[in-house]
This record gives sequence, structure tokens and C-alpha cells, in this order.
Amino acid sequence: MKWTVETKAIVAERLRAGDTAAQIGARLDVSRSAITGLLNRDKELAAIGFARSGTSFNGGRTPRITPEEKRERQRQYSRAYLQRRRNGSNVVPFPQVRRIVSNNVPVLVEDWLKLNGGPRRFEQGVTTDTWLVRQYLTDRGISVTGTYGKWKIVRGQGRPKTGTWAAVMEIVDEIRLAEGLQPFACRKTG
Repeated sequence: MKWTVETKAIVAERLRAGDTAAQIGARLDVSRSAITGLLNRDKELAAIGFARSGTSFNGGRTPRITPEEKRERQRQYSRAYLQRRRNGSNVVPFPQVRRIVSNNVPVLVEDWLKLNGGPRRFEQGVTTDTWLVRQYLTDRGISVTGTYGKWKIVRGQGRPKTGTWAAVMEIVDEIRLAEGLQPFACRKTG
């Protein structure tokens, strides 16, 4: 757009009135970017600057906030921040009923044994390591291959079954239970 002297005078008048680039652009039927581009190129308009932004283009002087005003704004913000309402989903309620805490270790062990039936014991060298589980299943005629969370389980003839590592461990636990051994997965009894 060709900026005439009259158009620049209108822009200068609106800048002094405190309009933004978007408001001036709407009045002149040009974009906000065109107005800011004009201020970047014209030193007289840049000296006026945008009144609301607190800055100007090309080093022009505009009134700035004083340190006292800045401190007062910070105080107002901190007061408003402290007085804000807490989000209801953020509030953690305190327990209404006091809980009983016991330090009596023998009683705690007794309760745990009643609940769980005793500690789980595994034979020497048994782990849930991938290679050891695959070897354990291979010794029993089940082939397990797979990577990246997808496992192919082949039990003799027929199509192989695909599943996750949890499915492989379920098969291992079935076989271990059939052999009278402790399963890897912890199952609650009762």
C-alpha cells in the first residue's frame, strides 16, 4: 500500500489517541501488520509509538511504569494470589477418622500370615527372566518367540496364539501349578 501524507496523519492522530494497531488498521481497512510495518519504517510515527504497549519502535520514548508502580502491582498480584479460591478437585481432604497404627511386629506378622498363607518360596535359580521362562516352556514342548511386547505362543499343532508377556506368564503359572510348584503371579486366597 502507498502511504500518503494524509493517511500517515490519520495514523499519527490515532496513535496519540491510544488506539492499537488492530484498531487503526480496521479504521483504514488495512491489516494490523501493515500498521506495525509503517511504524517500523516511519521515524516520526515510531517516535509516537503505541501508547498501550509501553514500548515504541526504533527507540522512541514512551512513558514507562515507575518502580513504585511496579512494586504496587506486584503487591496487588500477590494479595490476589493468596486470596484466590482453591480448585475443588485440587483439595485433599483430611481423614475424618483416625487410623490405628501398630508397631507390634509379631502381631503384624501373624495377621499377614493369616491373610496370605505364608511367604512364597521358589526353588533355587528360578526367576521370571525372559530367556529362562522361554527355556522352561521349550523343555515342556511350548515354543515362545517374540519381541516388542508381542509374543507368539506355539503349543504343538494348530495356529500359534499371540499375546502379551502376561499371557505367557499365565501359561507358565498353569504348568507350575500342575507340577505342584509355587506360581509366579500372586493370587489372593479367600
